[in-house]
Amino acid sequence: VVASERETVQRDLARAARDGLPFKTRFRFYDHACDARTVELQATPLLDAKGLSSGLSGTIRDISEEWQTLTGVGELMDIERTETLSPSELHQQLAAAIPAWKQRQGSLSADLTAFREIFDSVGTGIVLLGPEGEAMFANKRHRDILGFGVEDAGDMESWLRRGCPNADHAEAVLKVWQNDIWQRQLTKVLTLTTAKGVLREIEVQPQLFLEDNRLLLTIVDNTESKRSEEALRDSEIRFRALFRDSAMGIALIDAESKIYDINPALERVLDTPRRQLLWSDFDECLHADDQSRKRDVIEQLLASPKRSASIELRLARTLDSKE
Repeated sequence: VVASERETVQRDLARAARDGLPFKTRFRFYDHACDARTVELQATPLLDAKGLSSGLSGTIRDISEEWQTLTGVGELMDIERTETLSPSELHQQLAAAIPAWKQRQGSLSADLTAFREIFDSVGTGIVLLGPEGEAMFANKRHRDILGFGVEDAGDMESWLRRGCPNADHAEAVLKVWQNDIWQRQLTKVLTLTTAKGVLREIEVQPQLFLEDNRLLLTIVDNTESKRSEEALRDSEIRFRALFRDSAMGIALIDAESKIYDINPALERVLDTPRRQLLWSDFDECLHADDQSRKRDVIEQLLASPKRSASIELRLARTLDSKE
C-alpha cells in the first residue's frame, strides 16, 4: 500500500474486523513493477460459533483504468471532489450532471470548431503534443508539408521517422528531436522527405506550456527560402570573383556617391590604394568639368532603378590631381 494511505487502510481494516461489519475501501497499491495501481477492497466479517468476529474475508480488484476514466470525465464535467467518491457514487453524479454538461458542451463544441478553423487557416503547420508526446491537435496545413499527417503516423516521432529516407538519417533526426526540440525547446531545421520522395528543409519551432507540460509545435517548410539564400550566396561569390579578377576597373558607390568598394584594376587606373579611396566621394576621382554630368546620370538612375546608362568620364590619376 502507498505509504501515505497505509495507516488509514490499516485502521479501517482493524475497525471492520473488530466490529464484524462489511467493509469496502479504495487505495493505491504498488505492483511488482513498482507502479501505483488503484484497487478496490470489499470484505465481509468471518463470525465464529458465538457470532463474534474472527476476521475478514474479501476480494481486491484493480480499478486503475476504470477510475482514471471516471475521474477524467468527472473533471471534464466539473464534478468536485472526485477523489473522495466511490465508483458507484461517481457514476450517479455523472448521470445527474449529463444534462447540464450537454448544454455546456454545445457552446464548447462551437468554440472548438472556431478554434480549429482559426488554426486551419494559418499558413504554417500547427501540432499540439501532450505530456507523453501524443498528438492532441494538428491543423490541416501540417499535412501538406510532407504529404501525410501526424495522425497517419501515430505520433510525432513516427511522423519524423516516416519522413526520413533511411535508418541512419532517422537516427540523426530523432536525436535532434529528443535532445534539442522535445527536451530543450530549441528551434531546429530538419531535412525530411515528402510522401513523393522530395527532400525538404522543415523548421520546427517548439513552445512549452509549463502549466500542463504540453508542447506547441509550429512547423514551416523553409526549403524555398533556404534555396534562395544559397542562390544569393552563390551569386555573391561569383560576383566577388568577377569583381576581383576583372581587368576593367569597377567602383561600387552608394546613393550619396560614396565609394564603398573598388577592385584592383581601378586601383591601378587611379594610381591610388583602395584604403585611401574607401568612403571618399567618387566625384573627387573625376575631372571637375565632368562631375555635374555624372550627377545628372545618377539622379536619372535613382529615379528609374531598372534603367542602365553609359557615360564617358575623365578620371583623375590621384585624389589630389585633376589630370
